[in-house]
Amino acid sequence: PADRFSRATGFARALSDPGFQHGSAELSSVGGTRGRMKWAAIAGWATAAVFAIAAMWPTEPPPEILQPVLRHSLTIPDEIDVVPNFGPQIDISPDGTRLVYQDAGDEGGQRLWLWERSQLDSRPLNGTEDATQVAFSSDGERVTYITTDRQLKVVALGGQPPLTVVDSGLVRAGVDWGNDGFIYFAEGTSTGNPTAGLGRVSANGGPIESVTSLDTTRVEVSHQWPAVLPNEKGVLFTVSTNELYNPEYMEIAVGDLETGTHTVILEGMRAQWATTGHLLVVTGDGALVAVPFDDETLEVTGPVVPLVDGIALDGFVTGPGVPASAELMMSETGTLVYQEGQQSEAVGEQVPVWVSRTGVVEMIDPDFRRGYYSLPALSPEGDRLAVTLNESGESHVWIKQLDEGPLSKLTFQGSSNVSAAWHPDGQELAFVSNRGDNPDLYVRESDGSGQPQLLLDSQDPIAEVTYSPDGEWAVYRHSNQWDIYGKRIGSNEEPVDFSSSFAVAGNDEANPVISPDGRWLAYQSNESGRWEIYVHPFPNVGDARWQVSTQGGWAPAWSRSGDELYYASLLDLQLMAVPIIEGTTFIHGEAVGLFQVQGFISGSGVVTRFYDVMPGDERFVMILDSQTTGRLVFVENFLEELIQRVGS
Repeated sequence: PADRFSRATGFARALSDPGFQHGSAELSSVGGTRGRMKWAAIAGWATAAVFAIAAMWPTEPPPEILQPVLRHSLTIPDEIDVVPNFGPQIDISPDGTRLVYQDAGDEGGQRLWLWERSQLDSRPLNGTEDATQVAFSSDGERVTYITTDRQLKVVALGGQPPLTVVDSGLVRAGVDWGNDGFIYFAEGTSTGNPTAGLGRVSANGGPIESVTSLDTTRVEVSHQWPAVLPNEKGVLFTVSTNELYNPEYMEIAVGDLETGTHTVILEGMRAQWATTGHLLVVTGDGALVAVPFDDETLEVTGPVVPLVDGIALDGFVTGPGVPASAELMMSETGTLVYQEGQQSEAVGEQVPVWVSRTGVVEMIDPDFRRGYYSLPALSPEGDRLAVTLNESGESHVWIKQLDEGPLSKLTFQGSSNVSAAWHPDGQELAFVSNRGDNPDLYVRESDGSGQPQLLLDSQDPIAEVTYSPDGEWAVYRHSNQWDIYGKRIGSNEEPVDFSSSFAVAGNDEANPVISPDGRWLAYQSNESGRWEIYVHPFPNVGDARWQVSTQGGWAPAWSRSGDELYYASLLDLQLMAVPIIEGTTFIHGEAVGLFQVQGFISGSGVVTRFYDVMPGDERFVMILDSQTTGRLVFVENFLEELIQRVGS
């Protein structure tokens, strides 16, 4: 207080005067404290000057304040279908503020929806009713997608109608929009399988350019799921070797956009680039891992680090038809989005249910024992359900009294008892069992009385069986030859090789089913390069044949009345109904989609039938796979966690 000056000029003179004493005209004196207070004032101003100079001196910037890593989930409503179907159906904009996804279940048909994350509700993108795969443009204002009939289209988010960029011939195995103005996709055959390298086309249209080519010395069979690096030097993609669609033979590679060459990086199903200099890779067992990666040299620079378990994978990972993938996307701003799932070995998450012709699910019995079920078969009267239940590595046939009756075990011997088929009189069931030296056909009374009896002893292992409507024939498939045979029950006649009459040598046939009037044999064959549904006369198959499906199909089943043939479509994973017109020859109408079958097919693949038809043809029995959660997990500021766990 004693060193307070009335004017700044007086204080300035005091600072420059070495002989300054307290008590001058500018000060009010406070006796003996004058000297101590004077030097305190000088020291204080000197300190202030030092801070002022330091503030102007060049220094290192303060460390960046880390943003908190936040996790939250979004449970997608049942009417919105985001189960992987021909690859990713969701994408997030580069700035992380928008999400686009495919809705395959609303009354307006399959189309894309846009969710502005600042809004509560999504809105449809009109004109996109045929979309299957999506990707944002680099500015986040447009979306490109591949249609069900394999066209490439672009739609602006402002409401303008979609524009066609490529009108035919694409393969639905991934699409991405690069900063270079090109849209990247997988090339392949006319059957729709990704059996070539990657291609690209300008977003404004033009010729298709090849980007990568298969390395036949490594037995590469396809390149798929492109992800273009932002610096426009390379493109990440998935390589399938030896066997198409099998995650065991999938690897992640990077292609050099200047030279056209590519290098395999590591095993995995799908890769995503993170702006921190890392690759995020989904492995074949549903884990998310990260690896440091230099996008200039296109080289891995560090070890693989595990991040997250439980990424939902495409349930279709076997057989021709649907490439395996996962819903995983990353914005440039650091928002990670993935669909959560459970590992396939988790037993106890499946239950048989009723499904109406419009796709409405109804529980059969609230107390139905959960388990790993497959191959449902309804009795002729529809009052009992036979299923195969897998427990502790063994498969056995069980019978459920419908709707709320007991569940009883029918088979006890052997480790594999599958493919139960009801005799037309409902008194017994045939099934395939390995209780002997070879999987053969056995039969047992449906009420569990008596002992199983050998129905057919075959040198080749048997995989599945069905009865003819009159009970005279057992029609079956060998598991090693993939051919369809028939045997007259109770006769000494040799089995008839039906496949030799109507199949092309070297191709596979499966799922034989005979029409209720006993005239027609329906089955699936991959003679065209993918599974399709065919019909032949029965039992004299001859040369007559009709192809029922045109865009891929599997798991045929006849209606109880015989006036419809059902199958699952590989095109959009719908249960299709084909009207059958009565006549002297086989005549069918146009197939009509009933409902989506995602969530009912896990564990069955495209080989075995996953449903059966109830008398009256108004509902089906299917196995509901509750492992498909439909929950999306959002991780905000994931780049912070990535750097902490993997390194910069």
